Amino acid sequence: MLFKRLKGIFYLVFPITSFVMFPFIPGTTPAFLLCFVFFFSMPLFVQPTQYISFYKIVFAFLSILLLFLVLSEIGVFFSDTPSISALTLVKDDNPEKLFLRGTVFTQHLYFLAAVIAFAFMVVFFEKEDMKLVFWGIRLLMTYGFIEWGAYLLTGQQIDFLTNRTFDDGNVEGSFFQIMNIAGLELQRMKSLTGEPSMFAFTILPFWVLAIEYKRKTDIILTSMVLVLSISTTAAFGMFVYAMYKMFRAGLKTKITLLAITAVILVLLFAFFGDLIELIWQQLVVEKFSGESVSGQDRMGGFAASVDFWSKANLWIKMFGVGFGVVRSTDFFSTLLVNNGIIGIIFWLTLFFAPFVLVGAKRKTEMKKLFPAVLVIFASLFSSVPEYMYLNIWVTLGMTYHLLAEDLWVQDKKLLIA
Repeated sequence: MLFKRLKGIFYLVFPITSFVMFPFIPGTTPAFLLCFVFFFSMPLFVQPTQYISFYKIVFAFLSILLLFLVLSEIGVFFSDTPSISALTLVKDDNPEKLFLRGTVFTQHLYFLAAVIAFAFMVVFFEKEDMKLVFWGIRLLMTYGFIEWGAYLLTGQQIDFLTNRTFDDGNVEGSFFQIMNIAGLELQRMKSLTGEPSMFAFTILPFWVLAIEYKRKTDIILTSMVLVLSISTTAAFGMFVYAMYKMFRAGLKTKITLLAITAVILVLLFAFFGDLIELIWQQLVVEKFSGESVSGQDRMGGFAASVDFWSKANLWIKMFGVGFGVVRSTDFFSTLLVNNGIIGIIFWLTLFFAPFVLVGAKRKTEMKKLFPAVLVIFASLFSSVPEYMYLNIWVTLGMTYHLLAEDLWVQDKKLLIA
């Protein structure tokens, strides 16, 4: 009974990232703490077969991470590497030290919580838990609506829960941003995720799942908050999903969708042309051309990471300099430097292997999860470096849960035969 309650609490709080239980320790979000509770006390809650499976997944994942760490540090220790001073480092305390940087160990500790969440979902997720997962998303959206509405009414930022800080307490873990649209100042919805783009990133896979599972209320709510985030991450994720659906559709459906899209675009530009041009200029052109501060950081971080990788020796190109050294503005260039080509191959395999390996019995269910995983992957590798957000690991965990069920059924059939 206690485990079931803790499980329910985890589903409710997993999207929250800007509230911590202990403000002086940045990583103590409610969900992260629950992950460690599960890790250290799992034998008290469940049967041996279940907690053994749970620990097997955790330690298998950690073994892979340890192997990456060893290979990266060997390359750093025995070879000359280009200067890392131009890179966007996780922490700038010692921009010339590369071998066994402190952030390598702290980032692996954070990653441990994500791995635990993944293993937890693989072993203990059940179909009826989906409603609790969406209640967690609804809770996040509710706080976002309160915060957004309060600013609209008062013109003041009202966020009474966020308490997370970074850089020894010098940087707040929540970024308040507004946008002036046609003379109306609107807060970009962020809720308890730190910033609008990360709020959109958190919501996107569940917007996809709401559509795939035909959850009408959640479709409406998630669509609304994605729009109110006024985020390029939201727009990009929605575009990726739309292209996926277009690709999967038959010829007649494609023609119909294209016609409807064309009519909608014509009407939008006819009535709101100036507004659309303003939003496009601020959210897309300035950001990706480098005209805005965000755009300059994005292009600069990506260029520095690619330049470092291109100048490095073959070993570093393949295995990187260590997970947790660099944090660029996108996960692709971050991973390219931290774990090299092999690291990118590993993440590709992690995300998409279940859809290749699953049997016919689970393919229908997997088709609902695939676009959610695809949107996460596309967002990560284009504009989001935050690999520890638990929306990633909850969604991946559900996917691997289906794969594990399918493999178990296949093994059972072989035993019977």
